[in-house]
Amino acid sequence: VTFVENHDTEYRSASEQQDPIRKDTLAANAYLLAMPGTPCVFLKHWQKNKAAIKSMIEVRNMTGIHSQSMVYNMSNLYNLYAASVTGSDGKLLVAVGPNAAAYAPGSQWVKVLSGNKYAYFVENTINRPWVDLASGSYPNAQRVTLTAISDNSAAKLVYTTDGTTPTASSKQAGSGTTLDIPEGTTVLKVGLLIGNTVSNIITRNYT
Repeated sequence: VTFVENHDTEYRSASEQQDPIRKDTLAANAYLLAMPGTPCVFLKHWQKNKAAIKSMIEVRNMTGIHSQSMVYNMSNLYNLYAASVTGSDGKLLVAVGPNAAAYAPGSQWVKVLSGNKYAYFVENTINRPWVDLASGSYPNAQRVTLTAISDNSAAKLVYTTDGTTPTASSKQAGSGTTLDIPEGTTVLKVGLLIGNTVSNIITRNYT
């Protein structure tokens, strides 16, 4: 079982509330959830960063990372560590460190998540749609980004916001399109459109 050690990420004192270790808590979880093993998320990390950690878990599940996945180091510098991990359904690349936001691993990789000192990329051969905001309850309106993870340059996205199943005639969007999710309840469904075929539909439930 892999685990982000919690003692140094807890409250220290009034003068050290946001020390460097606590600021890097999400980056540590990003590394943990991309690697082989059986990851365990510390409850307080989950409670404070539920949407971000849930999205990391969804990327892990989408690519099929498991306890025996193979890891290939791609960068091992003082300001950037990057590694690709092969799952049963695709490859996930995780970058952590001060230079993670600027890391560009190559055209076969599609960035799906990023934050303070971390970024997730998925190899484009997986051919799936992606929505960067996990299902859940939020205090106000939200904005989501739709991404087409595909090695087909003609791939598009189709989506609905009323819970119906998207078809080739539904609203279309290019990779990188942003949608505003209003207050209330929204059921977003997104599929990958190649030619006239819609595949791998994903659902997000927002309240």
